[in-house]
Amino acid sequence: MIQRPEYIFLGALLEGSLVGFVIMIAFKNSDAGLLEYFAVEHELRGQGLGQLIFNAATRFSQIADRFLLIEVESDKLPSPHQQISARRKNLYRRLGCKEIECLNYVMPQVSEAVPPPMDLMVYKSALPESIKKSAVEDWLKDCYVQVYDRSATDEPIEAMLKNLPDNLQLI
Repeated sequence: MIQRPEYIFLGALLEGSLVGFVIMIAFKNSDAGLLEYFAVEHELRGQGLGQLIFNAATRFSQIADRFLLIEVESDKLPSPHQQISARRKNLYRRLGCKEIECLNYVMPQVSEAVPPPMDLMVYKSALPESIKKSAVEDWLKDCYVQVYDRSATDEPIEAMLKNLPDNLQLI
């Protein structure tokens, strides 16, 4: 990641210690990017630091005019992590992110563990009420190809798009 210019690394320091960070990718030839990692020191959560980091990240020049995608573990199905997932999604909603309705996002498998059910959220300083299916298709392909080194014709992409309406509401 460090050697790829489309990646952005931002860290938050407090008294000389790293207390939070964000890693993003600005997709090549696209109007979107992906928030890959976002972390705040556990003891400092709930104090507004995450909001400060997120706001700085979304104003960063390579990201500011793009849609920023966020893969987040779904809170729709019962799981041991359901409360944590709901809290995380609520944080993103407070920051201005919205979920792409009807999209059953499938994160590619990157290790032996099968990824949990995921949702895809999106941020932009001025989000529309809906997104065209064709834009979501482009974003999914960008993500699969540029982040996960998969094919733009990967079967999960087709399956995710199969029964979606032409305009997807942001909720």
